Parts: sequence; C-alpha cells; structure tokens
Amino acid sequence: MRIPFGSREQASGFTLMETMLALLIFSIAAVALAEAIQQAGRTSDLIRRDMQIHDRMTALSAETMRLIALTQQGARPMIPDAVEAEGVSYKVVTRKIEDLVNKDKQLLDNIYEIITTAEWMEGGSLQTAEDVAWVFPPLMPRLQQ
Repeated sequence: MRIPFGSREQASGFTLMETMLALLIFSIAAVALAEAIQQAGRTSDLIRRDMQIHDRMTALSAETMRLIALTQQGARPMIPDAVEAEGVSYKVVTRKIEDLVNKDKQLLDNIYEIITTAEWMEGGSLQTAEDVAWVFPPLMPRLQQ
C-alpha cells in the first residue's frame, strides 16, 4: 500500500544545506574572533612601546635636570647630544629662559627649559614625541660634600 506524499512524517535531523549554513556562520565568527585577538596583541605592543619611549624621555629629562643643577654648583658634566636605543633616537635640548617675569613684573632668572624629543619609524612613517620641562636649579638637591 502506498502512503500519499503529503501525509508522510518528516524525518528528524538537519539537512545538508542547514549544516553547511551553520558551518559558514561558525567559520565567519571564528575568523573575526582570531582577527580581534591579533589586533588586541598589536595594540598592546604599540602601547608597551609608547610607554617605554615616554619612560626613557622622562628619565633623560630628569638626568638633564640633575646635570643642570650640577653645572650650577660648579661641576662641568657632559650633556650627551643624542641617544639611540632600540630604534628610537632621543635628543635633549636645554636653553636658559630669558625675560621671564612673574605676575608682579619681577624678572625670574636662572630657569631652564628642557626639550626631549624622540623619533622612530613605525608603519613606514616617522613618528615623533616631545616632552618639555622647566627646571629651577636652586631648588634641586645640593651635592653631598
């Protein structure tokens, strides 16, 4: 006896088309997740490098402040022209600030500006960072005799 086509019970399970569609969606999600993880790693490396550069710039500024204070106390330290480290070139420039007055129009003497610049290549282009600090040598700690 023949069973009419419309009354037959549907077989349970997935068809090949449903399975392929589910695998496609899963594959797209897996590739997107892998790309997001890789991008997070690249961003972490960039942030770590940026922090290292700024830490080195801060250290160079502090060292230059100390050298200015030593010069004011009669020592003759050598301030390096440029420092090269891990593909980054650091340059420190100091200058005495002239004609600086306070709000009472009094001349402020013996103040120095320290400009620390870093240059490096990243992504095929030149990157730069700059740090500016002022120092008043009489407020720096005195040399131990």
